[in-house]
Amino acid sequence: MSNPFDSLKSFATSDGLAEIQLPATWEQDEEEPGTDAFGEPNDDAGVFRMTVMVYGREEPVDTEDLQSYLSQYGKPLRVHEDRYLAHDTDEFEEDGETVYQHLWTMAERTDEREITVVIASYTLGADESRADGDQIARQLEEALKACTLAEHEEAEEEEA
Repeated sequence: MSNPFDSLKSFATSDGLAEIQLPATWEQDEEEPGTDAFGEPNDDAGVFRMTVMVYGREEPVDTEDLQSYLSQYGKPLRVHEDRYLAHDTDEFEEDGETVYQHLWTMAERTDEREITVVIASYTLGADESRADGDQIARQLEEALKACTLAEHEEAEEEEA
């Protein structure tokens, strides 16, 4: 399998809250408000989905809050001082076929009283082997770790 991550381009989520480097051959589609889907323009290819949410709090946010939130999604991995990522996998039946997914939840303190949460998944395509899908998932995880998250005020200004 050739590596689609050999040539990258920058994609911004439709809400302007995140920017991520993904394969240049991939296309982007807003599946529903707040959820972007990325992948090859081939119905049998895998699909990477990404949703970004911003939560404000009255109390200051600390790293223990991030770790506690993410622990429900897997073991949190510290990406940098204010960003943690949890990864899990899921396998289920759909239309008589076994579907395999990689699931990520990332939380970052983007302000003293604000948390930005990224929910992402990669569903292997019908023509993808489990090994190829796992390789793409490892590269997607690195892309998630490096993605840029906008501060909430910046994203609102961009929408205006």
